[in-house]
Amino acid sequence: MTPISIIKKVAKKYGLTLLSITGKSRSRWIKRARLEAYLKLLELGLSVPDVGRMFGKHHASVYHALGRNKKNPKI
Repeated sequence: MTPISIIKKVAKKYGLTLLSITGKSRSRWIKRARLEAYLKLLELGLSVPDVGRMFGKHHASVYHALGRNKKNPKI
């Protein structure tokens, strides 16, 4: 699977559009979907900076989301 297809699949699972999952919204539902997509892309072998670029985010934002997930995993 390609990275874009993974993001689209996760977005569809949560009832979101590609623009909403890659956008700036910080609502809980979208953050949860975005985190799931981050994890799937990392499993695919992408680096954290590459994942950040896919979402238009700084790699530190991705690290922060991953760190918060370790403290309180809900996926």
